[in-house]
Amino acid sequence: MNDEYKGRLRQLENDLKDQRFNDHHKIRELESQIKDLENRLFQREEEISKLKREEDQRLHFLRTAIIDYIGTEASS
Repeated sequence: MNDEYKGRLRQLENDLKDQRFNDHHKIRELESQIKDLENRLFQREEEISKLKREEDQRLHFLRTAIIDYIGTEASS
């Protein structure tokens, strides 16, 4: 009976080691996916910031054009 228990114990220890290895591997994969997603998020945020700056610049040009137009109409 003792040998049977020792064999079962070794099997369980091996199963535990395998499971631990698989868990660590899965964690590394998930961490890699998280880094990829963080990079993509950063790139999107940069793109949004660039678009906002461009929109602000267009708005400034439009305001300036309207003010110039109104100013030239008033002086005519």
